[in-house]
Amino acid sequence: MTVVPEYLEETDALSWASFWVGSVGAAMMMAGYFSLLRGFLTERSPYYHALNAGGGVLAATGALLEALMGSLGAYPLVVLEGVWGLLGLIELESPFQDRSTRLCAAQPLLFSTRTEVPGDESHPAHFVES
Repeated sequence: MTVVPEYLEETDALSWASFWVGSVGAAMMMAGYFSLLRGFLTERSPYYHALNAGGGVLAATGALLEALMGSLGAYPLVVLEGVWGLLGLIELESPFQDRSTRLCAAQPLLFSTRTEVPGDESHPAHFVES
């Protein structure tokens, strides 16, 4: 089932748009990943998140254009790339925020490396963070 107007199908404009938008998005995501692997960017770099966010949104747009033309196989890519872009946008939105504030409330209980110090158990210094 095709959702786009017939005049776009006849000119193949939508196919070309889908190809180029999706290709640029994929190239952006690959450039970000390559830069991370080679040490040019870090996982906290706003440039890395911008490449992921922009690439994910563009790749999702390209996949959505394919899906609108009737390609059922493009729908999983719309979801995958859309989530990828959304996660990049979330990370890009707050690159300087302390990551510990974004974890669940149970994080200190689950990952604490506290050791008990002999002495008065009612005293706050009874436990030492290591």
